[in-house]
Amino acid sequence: AAPLPDPPSLDLAGATKTVLSAAKIDLPQAGAVRDYFHCLSIDPGNAETVYLDGLQVIAGNRGVVHHVLIYVDANGDSASWPGGVKENCGGGAGIAGGVQLIGGWVPGGLPIEPPTDVGSEVPPGTRLILNVHYHAAATPQTDTGTGLALRWKTTAPRWASLFQLIGAPGIGDSLTGSLMIPAGEKNHVEEYVWTVSNGGQDIPDIVDVRLWAALNHMHKVGVDMRVTLEDRDTGVETCLLQTPRWDFNWQRSYAYETPITSAQRVRGGDKIHVRCTYDNTLDNPGVQDMLSEVGLDAPVDITLGEGTLNEMCLTGLGVAIKTGI
Repeated sequence: AAPLPDPPSLDLAGATKTVLSAAKIDLPQAGAVRDYFHCLSIDPGNAETVYLDGLQVIAGNRGVVHHVLIYVDANGDSASWPGGVKENCGGGAGIAGGVQLIGGWVPGGLPIEPPTDVGSEVPPGTRLILNVHYHAAATPQTDTGTGLALRWKTTAPRWASLFQLIGAPGIGDSLTGSLMIPAGEKNHVEEYVWTVSNGGQDIPDIVDVRLWAALNHMHKVGVDMRVTLEDRDTGVETCLLQTPRWDFNWQRSYAYETPITSAQRVRGGDKIHVRCTYDNTLDNPGVQDMLSEVGLDAPVDITLGEGTLNEMCLTGLGVAIKTGI
């Protein structure tokens, strides 16, 4: 067999600054409630407008940090949170407006590094919000020191970066009804489609939008996931990402190895299709692991949610929009 390559580094090369949350999160031992969502507000510490071209989550307690979503709080509203934390904030940013999703992280995730000349604007006074999904353990746990490594430039890039979540629980319409995977069903499929728009508004063709990364996310019942882009004019579908041997313990984003000017273009009216396949039988090692965690020995019906006995069908796309600079 060929020798294995060295594992990729999980550290952000050339980081400008590392900022850690001052929050101290105490979690009880796992019981009837196993999943908690707390939002942490972080001051990036920039005295002038900067443009992020690299970021990486630093998990304080890797035993309980399940995943993290990263938002820009443009108005700095989260600065008013006592101790820099808003507990039980749900799956979003914890504030009503002025936020933009710019990235996500799961254990083992590589640093988020968009292509050259792509970045996220962070003016002075902006806060960064980490929506942290904690999964309780068998004993009480505490999380401290969760934060971000950041890399930025002070020169504005020509492309603005953001992330879009599509599927369940993201945007888009279900083609199969409410997500429900019956116990004992081996090849259950859930499908979603999103017609590309700007919050429901048309995107003029003069606006240049490209895709620079893709990631898939399911839980432990999933076995295969495929995301495609359907051209609005020809109906031809292009595969953006497929994970045909899904493994919950091996999640990451995949960046397309091409300059942003050559990356896949997306136009208003194109469609993103998300298809997830599940095996809710004991033939699936993930189901065995899931059931053992909650003390069950036979499959149960699975519905949409964040918990151990829930599932998702969610893709994240790294999007770059030309600014016209």
